[in-house]
Amino acid sequence: MTDPEEKKEETAPLVLPVTHKKCPVCGSTRRLGQMKVDEMIKNGELSKDFPYKGIAMQVQILDLAKLNAFMPTNFKVKTIVFCIDACAEPDCGAVYCVTFDIIEQPAQMQMQRQPTPPFPPRNSRFS
Repeated sequence: MTDPEEKKEETAPLVLPVTHKKCPVCGSTRRLGQMKVDEMIKNGELSKDFPYKGIAMQVQILDLAKLNAFMPTNFKVKTIVFCIDACAEPDCGAVYCVTFDIIEQPAQMQMQRQPTPPFPPRNSRFS
C-alpha cells in the first residue's frame, strides 16, 4: 500500500548531454578547472579547441558476459563521459558534475599479460 501523501516523481526522458552551467550550491558560474584550462589556452599550452573545461573522466560500458570471442578489432562501445569541476567562489568550493554524456568510441582493449613471477627468496640458491 502506498502513502497517499507521497508524491510521485515524474520521470522525463533523459536528454544527453546534460550540462550544468552554474554551481548547484551558490549559483556561481566561475569554476576552478575551467579557469585553469582557459589560462593554458591563452598561454598556448593547449589548443583553442581543447574540449574539456574541468576534470574529464570516461568509463566504458562493456558487458563481459555478452562479448563474443571473435569480436572485430575495431568495435565500438558506449562510454560514459563526464566532466566535474569545483566552484571558484572562496566561500563555496563545491565539486559538481558540469557535463554528462554517453558516446560511442572504439573499444580500448588491453592485452592480458602473464603475471610477473615472484622474486626468489633472498636465502635461496638464486640470490
